[in-house]
Amino acid sequence: MLIAPPIVVILYMFQFTKIGPEPVAAFIVCAGFILSHIVWNIAWVANVSLIPVLANNPDERSFLASRRGTWTALSGVFFSYIGTPLALYLGKVTNNPVLGYTLLAGLMALTMMIGYWIVFKITDGYEPTDTETQKTGAPVSEKVTVIAQVVGAYLSGMLAKALSSRTASVYGLFGLAASLIICKYVAMNLRRY
Repeated sequence: MLIAPPIVVILYMFQFTKIGPEPVAAFIVCAGFILSHIVWNIAWVANVSLIPVLANNPDERSFLASRRGTWTALSGVFFSYIGTPLALYLGKVTNNPVLGYTLLAGLMALTMMIGYWIVFKITDGYEPTDTETQKTGAPVSEKVTVIAQVVGAYLSGMLAKALSSRTASVYGLFGLAASLIICKYVAMNLRRY
């Protein structure tokens, strides 16, 4: 929640740029999309995994999960009202419409980054660190290997469904982006022949 969001800000802005000729710009947009979503998922999973740490019982977990879902949906509604007008305004101010969308993406990603950092600071101290557990003499948990984590993730039914559905949604969005690029650059060029 500290390291991934700043990387997302930069990579997310690349999705809304036009650098160089159109094939190069298309590559940069696709690379920005793929890389930003990979890094974004790290921060998102860290955020979602705070719910069991913060909750004391299943009722609190469901309450926190529903609040997270509600605020996520409300942020989409909020953006639907301010997104396009703000992008057009930024494009007019900079005298570059593409830069308007790039700056809007950066502004929204920066807002997300600040939100993650605030959540990190608010939740500081909910889970003991290694030095705190050593001072209290509490048993230190074993280190889990990466292979054991992957196996555990796919043996846990709910986590496997969440990971699979999120991965499928990213692939679906990538497929949509690829089909739009094909329609724009390939299908339009067929008219010439």
